[in-house]
Amino acid sequence: MERIPVKGVAVRKIDGEILYDGEARSLKEFIQDLVKRGMSLAGTDLRGLNLTHLDLEGGDFAGAWLDGADLRGAVARKASFSGASMRGVRADGIQADRSDFSGADLSAPAASSVLCPKGFCHDPDPLEDPAPSAPRRAISPTCCAIRAGCGT
Repeated sequence: MERIPVKGVAVRKIDGEILYDGEARSLKEFIQDLVKRGMSLAGTDLRGLNLTHLDLEGGDFAGAWLDGADLRGAVARKASFSGASMRGVRADGIQADRSDFSGADLSAPAASSVLCPKGFCHDPDPLEDPAPSAPRRAISPTCCAIRAGCGT
């Protein structure tokens, strides 16, 4: 049987202190394992990480830095992203029903970007938001279903 290589990985708090460390094939796999075991990732620095297609159901990402992370295709039902910084997150196809995005910064890095993590979205209409560089205005927690993906 072929042995799968593992490496040392760590998840850091936003102040740089190591919160969790261990061995896994990848940091992505390590994060999914932490969530499945019920470990909180609140206040962690997950900026720019590839978290595509992970099972993050019920995960606690409150106050985490997720700027530029890729959550496409992830399952994040009943997860908490309250107060998280999620600027420029890619979230096409995410399943985030019953998740908490209260107080999260979901602003797009460019005027043409629209974040739509199924259950929360932003208004891409420049007539309603005359300052394209300003953070987008949240419409409602159900607008993605109503507006069929907010034009993404």
